[in-house]
Amino acid sequence: MPITREYTYRAGEGGVFAIPFSELFKKPWNPLRIWIHDGPYSPTAGIDGWFGGIPLKGLSEKKVRVYTAKSTKMRIAEYSLLSKVRDDTVTLNTGWNIIDLNSYYDIIAFKLDDSIDLLQAEIILE
Repeated sequence: MPITREYTYRAGEGGVFAIPFSELFKKPWNPLRIWIHDGPYSPTAGIDGWFGGIPLKGLSEKKVRVYTAKSTKMRIAEYSLLSKVRDDTVTLNTGWNIIDLNSYYDIIAFKLDDSIDLLQAEIILE
């Protein structure tokens, strides 16, 4: 299967945005914030509740900022192009949480243990 020339992702109410591959792996990037979730969350939605799929290679400062309406656990999975590299769990408290992602290198995705009425999450990359 040939590699496509664009990375696409879904946003908000179904909009699809395209980012050329060359921009994903170009250095240096300007500081960037990407909203990866905004609204209710269910651990059975999407692909078994996982969201994200953010490439981190080449970035020196990486964080995820998460607002949750109740305390829960969040799994962080790191993938290479071929397989899962690691799977960690962090505790999210009610309100805003900032999780340092500097120990992750490749592509990361997130999944929560519980359904949440309001979940907001953004990746901060520098």
